[in-house]
Amino acid sequence: KGRRIIFLNLFLIEVTSDSAMALRCRTNLSALDQEVLSGEGWDNLRSMDMGRVMNFSYSQCQTTEDGVYLIPDEVFVIPQKFTDVVTSSEVISNWFEQHSSTSQSINVGVSFLPGLNAKFSTENQWVKTHQVQDRSVTNRAVARRNFLYTVQAQPDFTLDGRFVRQAEEIADAIENKAAYLSEKMVLGYGTHVITSINAGASLVQEDYLSASYVSTTDKFSVKALAGLNFSDKLKFDIGSNGAQETSDSLSYQGNITYFMVGHPSTRASTSHSTNFNFQANVEDNCCKGPATNLTFCEYPICQNLAQMNPDTGSYSCRDPYTHTLLRGEVLNQNNNKIECYDICNECNCLLRMFCDKCCDRVCVDVFHVRSTRIDSYWCSTNEVTPEPL
Repeated sequence: KGRRIIFLNLFLIEVTSDSAMALRCRTNLSALDQEVLSGEGWDNLRSMDMGRVMNFSYSQCQTTEDGVYLIPDEVFVIPQKFTDVVTSSEVISNWFEQHSSTSQSINVGVSFLPGLNAKFSTENQWVKTHQVQDRSVTNRAVARRNFLYTVQAQPDFTLDGRFVRQAEEIADAIENKAAYLSEKMVLGYGTHVITSINAGASLVQEDYLSASYVSTTDKFSVKALAGLNFSDKLKFDIGSNGAQETSDSLSYQGNITYFMVGHPSTRASTSHSTNFNFQANVEDNCCKGPATNLTFCEYPICQNLAQMNPDTGSYSCRDPYTHTLLRGEVLNQNNNKIECYDICNECNCLLRMFCDKCCDRVCVDVFHVRSTRIDSYWCSTNEVTPEPL
């Protein structure tokens, strides 16, 4: 009988993942991971970190210049070596003036409807809530120290594999569901990509002062007292006797109501306005002017749907009839509207001092949905009435 011999060869394939590379580099170099990194997505409406856009690999075992931190292949680090403590304070009378203490540079960037940037962030909602509920004004004191590094992404950085796959799906479906997939990508990765970020430390205290106190006190004094109050807590030496409790500082502390460490709606945003709306996140200049019986600066837009009683020529019944609701329904009307705004920058500068203001007019097609409630009535009575002629 013949005999067949089968040889079974086993191969062990070593697969080195990015995390394994990072672990090997970290062990060999005794370096810590640099956790403040560029290359992440950013939601500029909510001021929130989103999905990873840049591919993070550690095959080169790069470190910062001082050898303390391990950094990915796709970034480079510029040491800042800035160690002074810089303190500042500001009065924020309205939450529309509020900006993030850590992401201001990207929040103020030019974008569509720039007034919405960061208006859906937890920080902005916090300020709005306390200013309205406590009838207060925000006084922010900031101490910044140790801008150690600026972490920048390489101009030609490699994209993360998951991000690339989603972009390819959008390209394949450009004629079918592309809008949905694009919105899904924005939902997962945000509106921006962080290409440069500063690594350092800052301490922030926000005092919520009684609005009546701020209105009767010089704003410069309020800011100065905020700085003294903050510095006294941190025991910073700022060249003055911050620990001495004067009558002004006691008055400031006594008027603190709260403090912390650590879809567009166009309506009136000034809390003392008769047309004020708490949900407003875009100012439409309707805070000024007398109050009317039109809710929150709205105006009637559906006159073509209204139908009067032909018997009276008005929205009423003649005596002795009374109106009775027959049916109520909500009707939606969809329409597109071209909205334009200006993007302005300095131009034609002379010696970088005297500049003209150059503006570009940008127009976009905006989709609107109008909802109208229609109530239908009939006129009836229990009394005896003459037969109609």
